[in-house]
Amino acid sequence: MQVYILPLSRVRLLPCVATWLLGCAILNAHTKAAEPVKIQELSYPWGFPLSGIVFSQDGSLLAAGESGDIAESYDGPHIIIWDVKSGKILHRIRLESLSKCTGQIGSLSFSSDGKNLLFCSSVDNALRVWDVQRGQVVRKIKGHEDDILLGAIYSPDGHFILSLNTKAIILYDALKGRQIHRFDLPNIELGSHTVDCLAFAPDAKSFASAGKEGVRLWDIGTGRMVRHITVPPGRAEINYLSSVVIPEDGKTIVGFCDANYYEFFVWDVQTGKLVRRFGDDPHPERGCFSQNGRLALANKFTSNRDPKDGVLLIYETTTAKQLYRIRSGSALDRCIALSPNGRRVLVVDEMPAKGSPRIIIWELPQ
Repeated sequence: MQVYILPLSRVRLLPCVATWLLGCAILNAHTKAAEPVKIQELSYPWGFPLSGIVFSQDGSLLAAGESGDIAESYDGPHIIIWDVKSGKILHRIRLESLSKCTGQIGSLSFSSDGKNLLFCSSVDNALRVWDVQRGQVVRKIKGHEDDILLGAIYSPDGHFILSLNTKAIILYDALKGRQIHRFDLPNIELGSHTVDCLAFAPDAKSFASAGKEGVRLWDIGTGRMVRHITVPPGRAEINYLSSVVIPEDGKTIVGFCDANYYEFFVWDVQTGKLVRRFGDDPHPERGCFSQNGRLALANKFTSNRDPKDGVLLIYETTTAKQLYRIRSGSALDRCIALSPNGRRVLVVDEMPAKGSPRIIIWELPQ
């Protein structure tokens, strides 16, 4: 039997080689973990377009609302709440008072603790608060009977609710449902409206409204508009902002313009001056934000709507840097969303190559 003895110099190298190999393995694992990971696919039973979809604060819950009069053929509209981890449907909401009507779920908003879901419907123009644990409506808020209710959101601390109709923005006490203040919007032409989205400042002392006429910043204490910011002139007459957020430092306002530019704009809160713009290449179709304002999400297609070309683009708003590019595999996704904490992202694939419409969820690196 022959015994081969390694030279002493090579024996000394073994720990170094082992350390190097371990380091490579760790680096490789870290590199793989630095990309978004698909964690869930959910099917929704309607097969109809969704009017909105929203995560809870920590991304553990998901709520989606049904869109339009097409819901009549399915005895709607409805709202479904899922547990994201298990994919289980926790609640399927359909109110008795809406049983003989059709309409659209205007907006959805979870409270900061995830215990309540705020939603509104164009059927009766009322706000409702759904207790997720008890599985029932615990509060109905009126105040928009004379107009069309377009949407509503919770404040970051859960103390206030902002609702929007075509004539005014109304601030409520979230616990009591009592109206605190009414912010009248500028006069506009009949049958139109200037505001389509709202966003609280992190301290809930002010809020932003956005739409056809740019962004307006409102002071909650005084009830006055303190700043009006317009989008730079573009290729068309109207520069429409469909989404807006005030990041957690409160120093800027970020909006997504889906007319003319199809890109993101960042303005200084104090001066109203344009700080930066990003996302115009390749041209995204829709944009939204995490509630903390750190991340912006946009979707993009090619002209032939090939599912292979559908992508989600995720940006860092403070630097305009594109962080991630996710192949969505979707030919039509009119609903996209980021969780408030910026940890999860989703797309609603309404026209999958096979099977029924689905909701695809990814986890982002922390």
